Amino acid sequence: MRQASLAQGGRRSVCVASALGATFSVVSLGLTALTTEQADVPVEAWQADEHVRRRIHELIGTSFEVRHVNTSQRTFQSLEQSGALFRNLASERSDLVRKIVYGERCDYILVVLRGQTSYGSSGQTLRGLGIVRSGDGLVIDDVYLYALATVYFYENHSFKLLMERKLPAEKSGLFTSIGGPHRKVPASSWPVPSNAADTPQMKTAVLSLLDAALAEVVPDVARPPQ
Repeated sequence: MRQASLAQGGRRSVCVASALGATFSVVSLGLTALTTEQADVPVEAWQADEHVRRRIHELIGTSFEVRHVNTSQRTFQSLEQSGALFRNLASERSDLVRKIVYGERCDYILVVLRGQTSYGSSGQTLRGLGIVRSGDGLVIDDVYLYALATVYFYENHSFKLLMERKLPAEKSGLFTSIGGPHRKVPASSWPVPSNAADTPQMKTAVLSLLDAALAEVVPDVARPPQ
């Protein structure tokens, strides 16, 4: 299989998959966990995973023969669920990756999965794509868009993890509330009701966060070992 892949123009091939899913989280942080609300809005029309695959193809297509692999966030959902104390998440992840590329002929596998981070010191966990609001709505009213993901680069056949990188924030520092791509937006951007988040403007803003972060990370991650 490796020889067949390398024979096509002498370039190595990479299977690219994205499993960010088709939901957009609208998270309103209250003063306590009981007053914190989260709504997951379906945004299938955004085709975020297809967009990510195309963007990665643009970034590494001159170096690799890129093959797109379809998968879904549900395939990797078990990784976000709580488990045993001595759970081996890396092994679970590689087993799931093995399943989605079964029968594919490629030398490497690049997978983009939903990331997660805590919001400041609130203890609230944010995952994937979404918008979060905190404050009292009067003196403090902070609203941020976020697009959290981690890129994994595997060698096919052995499924050895060669590189793992979280998508970075555009600006990071001591007082950064979100550990990943995010952007502060006007309070007027807050969707009311929650399903009003499914707009072309919101889609464009979120995908632009992903585009910038992928451009910074993917060319560095997708480097075959010398």
